[in-house]
Amino acid sequence: MESGNRPGEVVVERHVVLMGTTCTLNATAPSRTEGLAALEAAISALEGVERRLSTWRPGSDLSRLNRAPLERPVPISPDLATLLARVQALARETGGAFDPAIGRLTAAWGLREGGRIPTPALLGEARHASGLDLLSIDVSLALAVRHAPGALLDAGAFGKGAGLAAAASALNGANLKRWTIDLGGQVAVSAGAERLVAVAHPWHRHRPAAWVRLSGGSTATSSNSERALTVEGRRIGHILDPRTGRPAADFGSVTAVSGDPLEADALSTALYVLGPGEGLRFAARRDGVEALFLIERGDGQLEALWTAGLDGRVKLAAGVTVASTPALAAETAGPPAVGTVQDERPDSATLEGRVRELERQLKELMEEVRRAREGQAPPGSGLEELARRIEILSREIETLRIGKAAVAADESIQGFGPAASKIYKAGKGVSLGGYGEMLYQGFDSSRDDGTPSGKTDQLDFLRQILYVGYKFNDRILFNSELEYEHASTDKNGEVSVEFAYLDFRFNDKIGARSGLLLVPMGLINEL
Repeated sequence: MESGNRPGEVVVERHVVLMGTTCTLNATAPSRTEGLAALEAAISALEGVERRLSTWRPGSDLSRLNRAPLERPVPISPDLATLLARVQALARETGGAFDPAIGRLTAAWGLREGGRIPTPALLGEARHASGLDLLSIDVSLALAVRHAPGALLDAGAFGKGAGLAAAASALNGANLKRWTIDLGGQVAVSAGAERLVAVAHPWHRHRPAAWVRLSGGSTATSSNSERALTVEGRRIGHILDPRTGRPAADFGSVTAVSGDPLEADALSTALYVLGPGEGLRFAARRDGVEALFLIERGDGQLEALWTAGLDGRVKLAAGVTVASTPALAAETAGPPAVGTVQDERPDSATLEGRVRELERQLKELMEEVRRAREGQAPPGSGLEELARRIEILSREIETLRIGKAAVAADESIQGFGPAASKIYKAGKGVSLGGYGEMLYQGFDSSRDDGTPSGKTDQLDFLRQILYVGYKFNDRILFNSELEYEHASTDKNGEVSVEFAYLDFRFNDKIGARSGLLLVPMGLINEL
């Protein structure tokens, strides 16, 4: 489609179906040929992102990554590596309110299967098996490593933004005066262009509740209006809070505005998870980001609240009122501040209640183990499965007690102990681990005839091992082991460093090692 504009300018338009929705592209160009060529380049860019990110296409880059073997570096396209590194950064910056690696949580709630209410044990398992911290990305080598089966990426919370960013880059490189893209309601506008973007009513998608004047940049809106499910009389939204594993509070909708379409897309999800109270504060603190919240009140009416940068740029539909900021802050205190959500520790009363419930479940599992050993368990209650569930519950309890510092210490990587295993999995930083053996001998103070025996109780720390490691990046790691033996009451203990070296990993099978090996006979250089 094309239409006239100012002298020497032609407006061209394309309508296509991409990423499961309709897309309208509009450009003002010096000529019809230049305008159509630019729009075709933008469409090609969108199609390229869809080929990389679609989880409905088995051959997409993202689908192949989700099927990749664990703990094995797999090559990915440089574009996908760069994108996922940016997605990981956004997840960190939002304190985990945005995290698209929650495939196991999505499955636990059955969001693509009509919905279900997961048991606490299943939910705890899904939480520990989800999250971008279980995925390592090496941008320089275009490699990715999955560390858990549940580290499954879904581009639903950032795919449109990535597509719009790629299309915008293509259009900005063309000889155009102005351009706009509407990808299923997420809009991007060129610098120098202006558009009044309609924001749908949270419960009535085809009815605008507000409009935002956009002058360059992008808008993205998140709500539960279309995809909420009802299970056992309970409404379940499709937007999950990655920090808790549960559906985010259903308050209405949020529209994020940013110069970067990817950021707008990701932050619309994060702000929805954070809720109007904390979400508004987060947006106000973040440079280049604005937000509009539409909040349903008890009487079914909508109230609007927005950041200062949108003053004069928001128009409300009839019946939508401006929210009272002090009242909103009191009513929607929401989750803790972004800088503090990582630890995920509730107040003491709530924590104790959750721990007691998990301990009750743990006791039931231990009883199942007893019955299984006695041959009384029902079919399918294998000891291995019960042991796995016990480990999950135990880890969940530990996490509630000490936060996300809780880690499993039951795995080994390339033959190394807990420290090496943890730093191989971590993004970077220090890792500690260890174990010990102790022997206690108790003696009577007198013999059978009543005479003093001359014996005293003996405590012997036979062996104490401390692993210390540091990961510089995915290729260079430091490992060491400090051993303390026979620190008894009547012997002198001895300390030795059994190894201290640097690992250089070229891939999952080939590496090199340089360092020192200390043994009682002396110092040995090892290469």
